[in-house]
Amino acid sequence: MNTTAPPPLAIPAERAALMRILIDMSRAAYEGILHEVPSEDGGVDANLVVALAAVILGHAEGNAMTQTEIADRIGAPRPSVIRRLDRLEDHGLIQRIDNKYYLEPGRAAKEPDSRMLNRFMEILLRAFCVLGPFLAARINALVSRMNALASRLNTTD
Repeated sequence: MNTTAPPPLAIPAERAALMRILIDMSRAAYEGILHEVPSEDGGVDANLVVALAAVILGHAEGNAMTQTEIADRIGAPRPSVIRRLDRLEDHGLIQRIDNKYYLEPGRAAKEPDSRMLNRFMEILLRAFCVLGPFLAARINALVSRMNALASRLNTTD
């Protein structure tokens, strides 16, 4: 057993907020969209959530993706992505047209469930309470540096 104290973590509150977003959004998406797709181990299949998110992203951006493009986008092995896309297709969540993946038409035509959207907003608002001041400080520092650079450029003219 290692008895060494853990290293201090820089910006722990902000890191925690980001990780909560990742975990809680994955769970909310799984519970709100994928609840009808049985999990292989009884838990949330985060890779299934990410594969579906890639399908929806491509569809929403007007640039539906192939299996290979989805695998590249999410950084997962193509065989794993194919298995997950097959599961999603078998359960009627997505469809393939000309080897590109889209949200199933009935689902695509409807707005997402308001409870799920409310859950997403709750997750994001909780995180932004922590991240907002952190990001504002970073943005203010960047603006100050840009103003200083602009002043130097103006004085050399």
